[in-house]
Amino acid sequence: MLDSIRQGVSSWVIKILLGLLILSFAVWGIGDIFLGAGANPSVATVGGQEITAAEFVRNYQRDVQSLASRAGRNVTPDEAREFGLVRQTISRMVTQTMLGETARGYGLSISDSLIRDAVWSNEAFHDVTGRFDQNRFLQTLAQNGLSEEEFVGSIRLDLARDQLLSSISVGTFAPGPLIEPIFKHRQEQRVAEMAVIDLSTIADPAAPEEPDVVRFYEENESRYIAPEYRAVTYVWIAPDALVDEIEVTQDELERTYQARIDSYFTAEQRDAEQVIYASESEAIAARERLVAGESFESVAADTGAINEGATDLGTVEWLDLPEDLGDAIFDLSEGAVSDPLETAFGFHIVRVSRIAPEGTQPLDDVRAEIEEEIKRNRSYDGLNDLVARLEDEMAGGRTLEDAAARVRLSAVRLDAIDRVGRDRAGNTVSGIADLDRFIESVFSGEEGRVSNPQESADGGFFLARVDSVTPEAARPLADIRDGVIADWVRDQKQQQARQQAETILAAANAGRSLAELAAEHDARLETSAPLTRASGQSQSDVSSGLVSQLFDARVGQHVMAPTATGDGFAVARLNEIIAATPEGDNIALAQLRDVLNASIAQDILQQYQIALQEEVGVSVNQGLLDTLDLNILPGTGGGASRHGGMGF
Repeated sequence: MLDSIRQGVSSWVIKILLGLLILSFAVWGIGDIFLGAGANPSVATVGGQEITAAEFVRNYQRDVQSLASRAGRNVTPDEAREFGLVRQTISRMVTQTMLGETARGYGLSISDSLIRDAVWSNEAFHDVTGRFDQNRFLQTLAQNGLSEEEFVGSIRLDLARDQLLSSISVGTFAPGPLIEPIFKHRQEQRVAEMAVIDLSTIADPAAPEEPDVVRFYEENESRYIAPEYRAVTYVWIAPDALVDEIEVTQDELERTYQARIDSYFTAEQRDAEQVIYASESEAIAARERLVAGESFESVAADTGAINEGATDLGTVEWLDLPEDLGDAIFDLSEGAVSDPLETAFGFHIVRVSRIAPEGTQPLDDVRAEIEEEIKRNRSYDGLNDLVARLEDEMAGGRTLEDAAARVRLSAVRLDAIDRVGRDRAGNTVSGIADLDRFIESVFSGEEGRVSNPQESADGGFFLARVDSVTPEAARPLADIRDGVIADWVRDQKQQQARQQAETILAAANAGRSLAELAAEHDARLETSAPLTRASGQSQSDVSSGLVSQLFDARVGQHVMAPTATGDGFAVARLNEIIAATPEGDNIALAQLRDVLNASIAQDILQQYQIALQEEVGVSVNQGLLDTLDLNILPGTGGGASRHGGMGF
């Protein structure tokens, strides 16, 4: 989860570039720096900076947790190694350390205010109202085994690396001679005339004989495989499971309210109207009519005001307006009409129709919101304890059902669920907040065993036991006979449609027109919209296979392919090739330029990485890595300190 709570610190461009740089380092750049086992107790050395075995193990465990979170299930040590996680972790640490050391060498520094802004804007630390929550911040760090000092240090390095990478990649651009030919290749268009044979126009064949049905079923048995089903008993602990048991005191409410009182402050607001004229004399004449009681809208229309039809400024705060206009509006009393005010836009006459003074929402107005948040935060804190009590009950020999009852939870029974979350009737299983993660856990579990507690996307937890497994198997023909016969009928019609299309293609190649052949074979005659190489299945009659053939064809040549929907065949004649011109599609040209610019920036960064590796000096102790015990499942680690940090 460490990566997710650091989201928002880097720009998306830098995230992509750094990710690719680490990947390229893992695949290409790090091979020559792996050494055999030696006296060096560090797993890697980057310049004068050592990466200790303990640091590597902590990072590796976090990467295992991240991988398990993405997979929605526990990851075994063997699976992590097969995935190449050891190499990925050390590559990431080496790359980040190398860039961090270089940034320090250049004197790049990050102020505390920048770090505070990055943390406060991180949604992982926000409460339900979208505000930074100190308790959630500390709780999240504790769940990830991080102290505040460690996390702030990692953010400081992230921001410094961002500055370094940005300074290197800024200003990279693809030259015109590279962009233009790629653009022309991508954006070239082709138009085709098509004779489309729809299955709906082909008469149904005679009903099949029993041997035909059996043979078709046996030849296509893979179509009729029922998926693996699992019967499951599970306990779901909702994130608000303890909310109703929590009492919030008046003192807690008042402390929380005072701690964030600035967020309940509302600046003075005013409803205002204005008319704008090119000359002061016009503005003065209009003011006289407004003072006499005419509306701004009618005066603007009669006098040809610059802002005719847009006189209402709505509700504004002083900060919403240019300083001179804001001063004029907020110096007026309610209902007063201003004298002409000259700005860069012309001469303004303004009137304030309503004044809402500044103020702070009283505690009573936000009491329910604060109370709900406190309860939710304390409920989160209590979930781990509830899960631990449930596990303790099972450790004492109780079943999942009995253990759940002992801690006042309920066990739920699912008779069948498949890998996509459906029951035997094909309906999606309901009542599970994080179905994807639940499915991953269930289908990676062993029959009869209760899973480890799994955190769901909504912040709750679940434990599941696989009660039985029904392997995938072909459904009996007797149970699906009607469906098999319908498939046989469709298959026969598909064969007839193909034969007709082949007949049309042969006749067209012999010189007959598609219009004549379409009428003869009861086919639809269509003209495609202009197609690009990326237009596969953008039109129901045009499949990606047909597009590919059209771009290999010459004008006047005929090709054939199934339709995109699979409900027929299309025979097409290439009628026109429309060359692409960069001047004709500025948006597509700009998008291509951005892609090529990013690619070139990545090439530059890779070369920079190679140069840095030689300059800084990097070595990895492969022998020590091979001897580390990485079979211990990651734990929660230490907690987040409430002292000695930046005081978020």
